[in-house]
Order: sequence, then structure tokens, then C-alpha cells
Amino acid sequence: MRLSEAPTVDPTARVTGTTLGRYTEIAAHTAIAESTLGDYSYIMETATCSTRTWRSSCRSPLRCG
Repeated sequence: MRLSEAPTVDPTARVTGTTLGRYTEIAAHTAIAESTLGDYSYIMETATCSTRTWRSSCRSPLRCG
């Protein structure tokens, strides 16, 4: 998958109340809420994240929050 300035969000991901930066990716079966994902960040498959701010990555099967 090639990333672009617009965030890339898998159709199976749930994203609510979240700000996504440039070149970001939300992978399959991920839930992220009330968070900020900075530029050049990603969250891998099956992660669950809430009320956080990232400038780096969050990898599965991590529970962030």
C-alpha cells in the first residue's frame, strides 16, 4: 500500500473523534477513539486505542490507552 498525505484507514477500522495527521495509516480491525495520530504514524492490526496522542507507532497486539 502506498501512503499519501491523506490518512489511509482500512474499511474494517473504527475511528471516532480522532485527528489523523499526514501519511498516517490505521490498519484492519483497529479501534481508535478521541485521539490524535501525528504525521508519519501508524497503528497496526487489532490495536485498541483511546484518549492518546502519538508521534510514533502503536503496534498490534498492543492495547494503547
